[in-house]
Amino acid sequence: MNKLAVAAALVALSGCTAEPEGPLVPRETDVARLEALLARHPCVGSLGEWERNYRLGYQAKTFWPGAFEPEFNLIQFRFRHTGPISIEPARNIVPLTDDHAWPDNPAVRKLSGIFNVRSGRLSMDRCRPAETAL
Repeated sequence: MNKLAVAAALVALSGCTAEPEGPLVPRETDVARLEALLARHPCVGSLGEWERNYRLGYQAKTFWPGAFEPEFNLIQFRFRHTGPISIEPARNIVPLTDDHAWPDNPAVRKLSGIFNVRSGRLSMDRCRPAETAL
């Protein structure tokens, strides 16, 4: 192999990052900080009335279609209200997976958003009342 090919391979490999150890989930301390913010938010209030799901943010990988790269600085969340539908209040920290699916039911009041751990910025979808079941 010539020196140019070796140099090109080294440059290409230098952009690779080692796989993180352990499950790809948000840190407990970051989730606790987010929950403290959400408990004061007028659309949330008492956390005991919500099933709370958290996972890392993600972005698509540039060179591998269908693959994702975790965003350790972002926490996505999705809450479902425990109202008349059988949902237990709980905290769920969800690993980042290929399907990126959240539990869902159209008759359940839900909230979702993203928390930027570094800046402390909270972006939340508008509050929606439960939809009428058909």
